[in-house]
Amino acid sequence: MLSDQAVLQMLIGVAEPTLSIAGLGMLIALLIAIPAGITSAVKQYQWEDYVATTVSFVGISMPGFWIGIVLLIVFADRLGLVPAFGYVSFRQGIIPWLKHIILPALAVGLPYGGIL
Repeated sequence: MLSDQAVLQMLIGVAEPTLSIAGLGMLIALLIAIPAGITSAVKQYQWEDYVATTVSFVGISMPGFWIGIVLLIVFADRLGLVPAFGYVSFRQGIIPWLKHIILPALAVGLPYGGIL
């Protein structure tokens, strides 16, 4: 696509959504990984350890794009809880921002939660 806009200006325009997805995705990954790791360490060779390990392996095995498609079908299309596309800036309110960013952040965070 040709544009008369400077490259830096175009990069600044996409930085906020990219950093929002990455930051919230990492937070989701940590919220999954830390309790699962603690549970596996404290309850070693017990059913809790096996559940945490199985969930971790499933998270590693599912590609992020597939999780994203499933999340879109279920939560945006079927249930209509969140929009399927678009972005609302954090400055316009946390709830609208979260509604637009939660599905991509989950698609990024769930596999990384299993990896961590």
